[in-house]
Amino acid sequence: MSLGKVTKLECEGLNDVLGDDSLKACSIYLQGIQDPMSVPDGDPFKGKDKNLYRNSWLWPKLARRLTKGSPDHVSNWQRPVEVDKNECAAILEALKAKGAEDKLPAVCK
Repeated sequence: MSLGKVTKLECEGLNDVLGDDSLKACSIYLQGIQDPMSVPDGDPFKGKDKNLYRNSWLWPKLARRLTKGSPDHVSNWQRPVEVDKNECAAILEALKAKGAEDKLPAVCK
């Protein structure tokens, strides 16, 4: 069960202090986003976009693939990081070892 969400600023602070020992979900903020115009492997249409026809004069397949209902849409690229009690305890131990308990996310306090 999730305690709450860690903000982007808190994730960046954890990444600075802990490096590779930071939350794995925080690594999304370190990586560049892959080219959204590239064609993914397999069938890119999911959910209602699989059957719903999108009329677009420019690249109809792209218009259908990049709607809000698609996991490839810009709004779905970075999801908030959620933590539970076990992750909070592990973060606290790692921060104590580095002497940076003040970087503990607000959710874990």
